[in-house]
Amino acid sequence: LLARLGQVLLFSPLTANHVETILDKRLAKLNTELEARHQMTIQLDTTTRTELAVRAHHPDTGVRHADTMIDRIVYDLVGTVLDKKRRKKQYTLSKADSGYRLQ
Repeated sequence: LLARLGQVLLFSPLTANHVETILDKRLAKLNTELEARHQMTIQLDTTTRTELAVRAHHPDTGVRHADTMIDRIVYDLVGTVLDKKRRKKQYTLSKADSGYRLQ
């Protein structure tokens, strides 16, 4: 088996900045979809961004599950906003006592 390996690649552990950058890219993709379909976008407050980065990162698997985590948090909240007749163009995702909220 080792004869088939051409080279060994070493990966450094992700830093908090790396994880936040990955989350920012995922949010940018989501915002592109929201802007095109519903003329709205979402931003993260600083505390929520840091907390989500911590939650999204696992030492063994990296941020593989970050998309799923963001989808679970954001899509339910967006659905609630879309049910409203009047809505804003810009929302901020922030931590609430019982989870998260868009305001």
